[in-house]
Amino acid sequence: MLGLKAVQAARPELDTAVEHVRTFTILMHERRDQGIFDWIEQVHDGDLPSLQ
Repeated sequence: MLGLKAVQAARPELDTAVEHVRTFTILMHERRDQGIFDWIEQVHDGDLPSLQ
């Protein structure tokens, strides 16, 4: 079974996806409602259509 680092090494664009997911998790955990709008904008402006 491949670990996250191995998968990220094989697909560098996943670094961006992982960072977006981590940021989202922090926003939800800390209940930072206003931060979600910035996060949505960053994801929308990014180069990962699957997250848009």
